[in-house]
Amino acid sequence: MDMAEHFNISEINVLDAFLKYLISAYSKYFSISKIYSIFKSSGYKISKNKLLEFLYDSEEVFFMFYLKIYSRSENKKMSYQKKIYIIDTGIINSLKNEMSHSRLMENLVFLELNKRGMKNNFGIAYWKEYGKANGMEIDFVLYDSFKVIQLIQVTYISDISEINSREISALLAGSRYFKCHDIIIITWDYEENIMKDGEKIIFMPVWKWLLKLK
Repeated sequence: MDMAEHFNISEINVLDAFLKYLISAYSKYFSISKIYSIFKSSGYKISKNKLLEFLYDSEEVFFMFYLKIYSRSENKKMSYQKKIYIIDTGIINSLKNEMSHSRLMENLVFLELNKRGMKNNFGIAYWKEYGKANGMEIDFVLYDSFKVIQLIQVTYISDISEINSREISALLAGSRYFKCHDIIIITWDYEENIMKDGEKIIFMPVWKWLLKLK
């Protein structure tokens, strides 16, 4: 395994299990404490610090990326869970895990946003209501310095009737909170502009969004 050789990792079986866990967690929240508990109960002899090393090594070789919550507080960024995205959706498909179209779309959108962000110098985060386990969430918050410039949800829908109302409610709440009026929902193939509570929400198919000027 190239990564094991590059970082001189001897715990090959644990690393393999760790990378498979990362892949299965694509577009989801990730916790080192949680995976440490899982590995410990499964009989793996590994420390939490070593798992953290695996995580940093995985990021360094661009196997995965993690996304922090949007906040001006570094403490909140560190204390809240991160979301995991894998460098290639083909790797996800190769494991033949249960496929989620919405999660695959979200992973794809992140990879494209990451490229655009590096090129155009904007940051990416997610947003979640603080202190609420089932609070509203926004998949991607794009920001330039301390100003939020766009809010994005990703959902696998082909018709407006299929959307979860929480997706729209979260965008509207985020629009008010961040004073950001560029809000978009990336869909599978539904396209429309609607007005809701005085805000324009753009629904755009993922193929068209990917073809937009970068």
